[in-house]
Amino acid sequence: MTSKHLFIVEDDAELRSSLTRFLIVSGYQVTGFESAESFLSVFSNTATTPSPDCIVLDVNLPGINGVEAQYKLRELNISCPVIFVSAELNARHVNKAWRDGATDFLFKPFAPTDLVQCLRKVLDQRNSASVDQNTPSPETTHTKLALEQTSLIQNLTPRQLEVLLLLVEGLSNTKIGTKLKISARTVKMHREALMQRLGIRHITELARIYENCKHLL
Repeated sequence: MTSKHLFIVEDDAELRSSLTRFLIVSGYQVTGFESAESFLSVFSNTATTPSPDCIVLDVNLPGINGVEAQYKLRELNISCPVIFVSAELNARHVNKAWRDGATDFLFKPFAPTDLVQCLRKVLDQRNSASVDQNTPSPETTHTKLALEQTSLIQNLTPRQLEVLLLLVEGLSNTKIGTKLKISARTVKMHREALMQRLGIRHITELARIYENCKHLL
């Protein structure tokens, strides 16, 4: 079986090199890029456009950032799973990334084994969808998931829903508190409660749930 070909776009040379070595040992073909510009230039010649099986894309790149790079891929009609890695959370970036088709997020620092586990999950899902004709279409699965998540969101209290909507806009606890005329500590309490009710651990999951079902709210 031909090994899967991965693109890694990461400006930290040491991290890019260590991840590349680990992934090659794990059985993958890997091509690394230090910037979004060098990565996107590979797709400029349509006669020799490569077809990576997955792209590991850093969010915080100099010049064109990872979220902008993903958007440019969509403009080029390049469909490929994208796993974002980031050292910090920017809710606006997260929301836009999900909107443009991000597959998953990993936050630094992470172990190379975490990335391999994420890749296996993404690639297995992609293979299963293409091989098994009885597998529900992505559209059907997405709609079912959105309905389930909408039901969870509709069970939030009015205040929790207000906090959720402001969180996915990228506002901090302090700014949300100012806007709602409550303390940042109270915002934190509502934030923890709504995430517990939705059964999620990270703000990126909250952003994904909202993006999946906002049209049904």
